[in-house]
Amino acid sequence: MKVKPCNPYTSARGPVALIHDADAHKAYKVYFAGIVGRDDRKRYEWDHCSLTQDEFLDAARSKAPEGVGFIIAFPHITKVFQFGPNPETNLYARAFDTATWEER
Repeated sequence: MKVKPCNPYTSARGPVALIHDADAHKAYKVYFAGIVGRDDRKRYEWDHCSLTQDEFLDAARSKAPEGVGFIIAFPHITKVFQFGPNPETNLYARAFDTATWEER
């Protein structure tokens, strides 16, 4: 078997924000992250992406699922970690397209 080198996984952490709605149906801490050193910079780095972080936050306020948790937003994929409403601690993870919020 021939092993090919993979793309680098050097991460860059960006700002942190908090989103919530007026009805208190959702509250998420949003961590912006990127991957540096790859060829397609607009796909992996927020500074080169066509979507701004403010535009992402505006969409997240309306499109993120109800609940409480945290979001890790890369330019190419968004991962939502949501705590379940049970007495036990359950953490549910879902992935979305960052630009469209379509579930992956």
